[in-house]
Amino acid sequence: MNNNLDLLILGAGRHAGVVLDAVSMAHQSWRVALLDPNHESLAKDFHGSPVLGGDSLIPELLHQNPGLRFTLGIAAVGSSNVRKRLYDMAFEHGLVPATIVHPSAVISKRAEIDPGAQ
Repeated sequence: MNNNLDLLILGAGRHAGVVLDAVSMAHQSWRVALLDPNHESLAKDFHGSPVLGGDSLIPELLHQNPGLRFTLGIAAVGSSNVRKRLYDMAFEHGLVPATIVHPSAVISKRAEIDPGAQ
């Protein structure tokens, strides 16, 4: 079975919930899965998307499991230090930074939105 999960969200807490809401409104066709270091205390499902395990699974999911295909990723945790660590780890392993812009966001014509912005 080939599960083409388009977006891997790193984190499954409150910040990830906000990101997931924006994803569901702006990119309704994207399929999403989440990783969280506290996955043991979480439900297997986070607002309709599966929580696959902890962030230590990043190398395995991206390199050793041909049945899963992640192309985009975003670090969605509140702590900037943890977010940076997860971002670096995920994108070292080949994920492309997803850019998430809520459809109701007001953005200046002069603004530049870099990859990975949320």
